[in-house]
Amino acid sequence: MTKRTGETPPTSTPGGLRFNIPELVSHSTYAKYKGSNEMTVPQINALREIPGVKFPPDSGAGYAGVYWFPTFMEPKKVQRSYARTGHLDGINRTNYDLIADSRVTRILLDDGTATGVIFKQTALNVTSNYTVKATREVILAAGAIHTPQILQLSGIGPKKLLDSAGIETVVDLPGVGQNFQDHPMLSSTITIICRGTTYLSASFQS
Repeated sequence: MTKRTGETPPTSTPGGLRFNIPELVSHSTYAKYKGSNEMTVPQINALREIPGVKFPPDSGAGYAGVYWFPTFMEPKKVQRSYARTGHLDGINRTNYDLIADSRVTRILLDDGTATGVIFKQTALNVTSNYTVKATREVILAAGAIHTPQILQLSGIGPKKLLDSAGIETVVDLPGVGQNFQDHPMLSSTITIICRGTTYLSASFQS
């Protein structure tokens, strides 16, 4: 996704998560924040003067550098957008149930097809297992770590790994759980003071 100066940030469809590209320099949404230009322009210019620092067009260019990246934020209100605001708040339908404080332990499979899930829930120090059967499909969206974990616990994954854990292999799929890359982060804080006035204390992360 390429940043274009003055372009209205893209957003998702109504009812889902909202996202935009925080163009502090040019976009009118952020112009009301005092010191946005005073902070951003000197920082970008200073980074351009550092030998070896690249400026890729976007986060998907394939190399590190300085770029704007999409954030989950409602562009008009400049407020965080997440699962609750994007999907839960305001929902009104009879075929929707949210089961909190629970954890899926296994996907039920019938001849390689997902037919339901088993989850456990703890209440009053008592843990119970429950089974939910699907009439159409099972959608697994548990994040980068727990999605492959649930698949492996369900017998979907590298056979050698599943055998070592005592899990029966249902589908030998070597790629499940592979290529996980950690994301180390370094941060530094910079406070900009101009003529005795503190405009903003910013934190850089890489």
